[in-house]
Amino acid sequence: MIARFAAVILACLAAAGIAAAQTHVPPKPDLSARNPHADPLRGGWYPWDPYQYRDYRRGAPVLTGFDVEIERALERILGVEILLPETAWNAHLEALAAGSADIAAGATKERGAQRICVLLEAVS
Repeated sequence: MIARFAAVILACLAAAGIAAAQTHVPPKPDLSARNPHADPLRGGWYPWDPYQYRDYRRGAPVLTGFDVEIERALERILGVEILLPETAWNAHLEALAAGSADIAAGATKERGAQRICVLLEAVS
């Protein structure tokens, strides 16, 4: 009983996190505030909602999602630009290994997280 209650609470907190991740994103800082000598970090993204997706609600497609917002926060903290071209995950991993990409944000399959995701799907 306690485990089920904890699972429901965790699912509710995760759902609240999903809703919070879809809030308005403040504009990027001025490029002049960034390090002018820093090369942009080369990343990438592939469609995988809620981690990386295009949001069409505002009339124009806006790249967003958990992973994208983490990368935008890194941009602000590090003061560098992160380039995010659309690419397949396997191609992105190959680019990382070859040195033609610098950063990747993504999720991996993990048994415990998979159970939570299944529970979230059942709740929503």
